[in-house]
Amino acid sequence: MRKVLKEALAIVKPTKDDEAHHRSMVDAKLTLLKKSVTGAKVILGGSGEKGTWLRETTDVDFFVQFPYAKYKDRSDELADLLEKSVKKAFATFGRVHGSRDYFQFFDQGKTFEVIPILGITKASQAKNITDVSPLHASWVKKHGKKYLDEIRLLKAFCRAKRIYGAESFINGFSGYVCEVLVIHFKGFGKLVTAAKKWGEKVVLDPAKYWKGSDVLMELNSSKTACPLVIVDPVQSDRNAAAAIGVDAFSRFVSACTDFASKPTVESFIERKLTPDDLRKKAGRNELVMVDVLPVTGKVDLVGCKLLKVLEFFERSLQRYGFTVVDKGLSFEGNALLYVMVKKEKMGPLIEISGPPLAVTSHAAAFKKKHKKTKVKGKMLIGFEKRKYFDGASVIADLKGDVYLKEKVKRFTLV
Repeated sequence: MRKVLKEALAIVKPTKDDEAHHRSMVDAKLTLLKKSVTGAKVILGGSGEKGTWLRETTDVDFFVQFPYAKYKDRSDELADLLEKSVKKAFATFGRVHGSRDYFQFFDQGKTFEVIPILGITKASQAKNITDVSPLHASWVKKHGKKYLDEIRLLKAFCRAKRIYGAESFINGFSGYVCEVLVIHFKGFGKLVTAAKKWGEKVVLDPAKYWKGSDVLMELNSSKTACPLVIVDPVQSDRNAAAAIGVDAFSRFVSACTDFASKPTVESFIERKLTPDDLRKKAGRNELVMVDVLPVTGKVDLVGCKLLKVLEFFERSLQRYGFTVVDKGLSFEGNALLYVMVKKEKMGPLIEISGPPLAVTSHAAAFKKKHKKTKVKGKMLIGFEKRKYFDGASVIADLKGDVYLKEKVKRFTLV
């Protein structure tokens, strides 16, 4: 495994030239911002500050810390106060709406974000989750100095498995979660060894806040409903892994199991989802691929709309009697959505699930609508003539649907 990890690191870690170019660009932007901001402190944030960024990283975070004592009751004004300074520093930028607005601009293939925060010394002072970010960076820098390359490996590993990012359309592993996991297990290899044995629920408390107590009893149940619970090392009442979904968790455990059995450099290389790859993956199942032009907007929100479109495709296929065995999306500029439909013998009729017999008014209406029905357990089942005999036809007929027009600009079957 050690040889594979060394080879993989050489691929994902920035070279000295990468580092010099990146630092030069970041420092220039940081200097401009510092000159335009008064009464607040400008700092570098994210993986750039922690030293855990990957060679292909294109995101750069700048935090502008407003003094806590002066602005603790003016949290909702910070973006308005900062906008004037951003306008002085950068000719072109956009304001992104969120729980607290921030600013974004692009240059030389990189996305720069300027984020207003309160300067806090402990997590309990935070008025917004972004206020805690510098505390996260400090913790990682203090405890993770000898694990920076191992953290890079985990980030690349998760990227390659398409489970990197806490955005709601990914529900995966955030950069901070990757950092905490590697530090907690003292290395990538030890994490993999532990993760392949994980069950349906895993609870970790790196800072030992709740030593001798049941973490699941101490934290709010809404924060522990997910499969992985990591007590935030700088915030004892927060689950740092709350965004991770069951699918991403399962794929991570499976990936760790596979890697432990057969380590490969390819496990760290993110490959663009291609039609050829999907065709191989589909095997004998029917593959329906859709090229989508998304609406413009914040990446997380646009991604959520794409996910809703994918779920709508799945429901529509199920409505017409098809079994969806897999689905997914790749979102890089344009989006590629896909569903895999089980190939099976199609009869002339399809079953339609009806209401419980006990709900007599609904049952009567259902029988009126469907000429042929039967009772299945305590439910009514209706039958109607099959309209579609392949999944692609179902998706093609959705092009004019009003629901989809609100979510994407257009879509075309590949």
